[in-house]
Amino acid sequence: MKWLQVSQTGLIIGGGETDEIPVGSEFILQGSIRSVMGKYYWDGVELLPKQHFDLSTVPLPATAEIEESLYPITSLPIEFSFDTPGTYLVKINAGPAYYVEEFQIDNPT
Repeated sequence: MKWLQVSQTGLIIGGGETDEIPVGSEFILQGSIRSVMGKYYWDGVELLPKQHFDLSTVPLPATAEIEESLYPITSLPIEFSFDTPGTYLVKINAGPAYYVEEFQIDNPT
């Protein structure tokens, strides 16, 4: 069984392959790595948890996806302008340290 040993702060401090996993530390088994990958990112030194944000705290730079088109976000506050009325799903990607957040924006008639 393959495994990684992860410290309380998220630092990968060991790894290998064995039949028994040592007790007393947090371990990520190869079979459960998918559940961890979406919640953490590697910053080059350690494994850190991804962060959430809202529309008023979008980390810059970021990218907004609206109806399959991408728009750069380089300043706050974000102002959305749409040509037609309706409800739009806006996905914002601020890089690997953050979750991709989804927001519904209403554009009244």
